[in-house]
Amino acid sequence: MSASNRGTSRRPGPPRAARGVPPRAGRPIPRGKKRPTQKVFFYRRLLVFGILLAVLATIVWGILAAINYVQAVKEVQAEAQRKKAYKERIIEPVPCDVKMLKKTVASPPQNVDAGKTIEFDVEVYNPSIDVPCTMDASNKTIGIVIKTGDVTVYDSTKCHAKDDDLQILLAPELDYKKHFTWNTKNYDDTCKEQGESLPGTYRVSMKVGKEIAREEHPFVIN
Repeated sequence: MSASNRGTSRRPGPPRAARGVPPRAGRPIPRGKKRPTQKVFFYRRLLVFGILLAVLATIVWGILAAINYVQAVKEVQAEAQRKKAYKERIIEPVPCDVKMLKKTVASPPQNVDAGKTIEFDVEVYNPSIDVPCTMDASNKTIGIVIKTGDVTVYDSTKCHAKDDDLQILLAPELDYKKHFTWNTKNYDDTCKEQGESLPGTYRVSMKVGKEIAREEHPFVIN
């Protein structure tokens, strides 16, 4: 630079636009943000509510599922314990209490001709719901007793006093059935025939051991 130009100030030139130079690009003027409409707010709230409801439903379902699972486990364990206890009692049955057993005999025909054979079906039933029992079911223990008035004309157990034992396991709530016949003749305590039974009214009962059932069924011999 020459000495003659030192100390002199630079004069401002004409604007850039006057010189044909485009102005520098500045920052855009920010526009105001548009506020969401009420409809948008409604949908947003609805979406949030739906999400919360789904989360709550999932939590409730999880709690109920856990409760059901615990209850199911307890029921399975209780059932297993019941079965185990039942099996243990089955392995060790008790002797049947004759007085507790239900003893029944089917009703015979109302009228029978003398000299004819009458058939009788009897049943002994274990009323216990869980305890099995054992008993002798031979004809010397289970039988029928036929009476007229106070006189016993036939006791089937006396006629089979020498029979071998027949041990059975009587399961809970199950029965054991037997079939008997009588030829309408009288027999004494040694099962010796005493002649034909006279016409009249007779009664039949079931006998188990020394226990004679109170249930009686009347019939007539002509």
